[in-house]
Amino acid sequence: PLRSRSDVEALWTGLRNGTIDVVSSDHCPYTSEEKNLGWIDIFDAPPGMPGLDTSIPLMLSQVNKNRISLCKLVEVYSENPAKILGIYPKKGSLLPGSDADITVVDLAKEAVIKGDNLYTKSKMTMFENYKIKGIPIATFVRGNLVMQDHEIVGKPGNGKFV
Repeated sequence: PLRSRSDVEALWTGLRNGTIDVVSSDHCPYTSEEKNLGWIDIFDAPPGMPGLDTSIPLMLSQVNKNRISLCKLVEVYSENPAKILGIYPKKGSLLPGSDADITVVDLAKEAVIKGDNLYTKSKMTMFENYKIKGIPIATFVRGNLVMQDHEIVGKPGNGKFV
């Protein structure tokens, strides 16, 4: 549900002061056809929305607005989840011996979110036409380039259970 302005500010404060440990996406990539079932009966539509493609750019936009620091963003998206899951420092760090999973971002690059540009099977987004500033421009998994300039360049079969 939508939150009041004071609740939203309390969440930002909690994120900045460490009360909130993790930010993540409950990615639900339902198709438009599946979601449109809810127009007749809301309970026929599956819950959730896609978030994997938009969560980092949306949060980078907040970095640019000084609502959260880039260091805190890395902490709540990468370091803290790895610690909670017991896979730190192999994941969630750039220490010697870590997997070297890295997302390179351009904090000055601007774009507009368009559902048609999402990689997920769902082309619906509640952020359609939302202007963002701060874009991932490359992703490395275990040191291997898998995404560059919004194009997947990694080969299938590179995944690994953690």
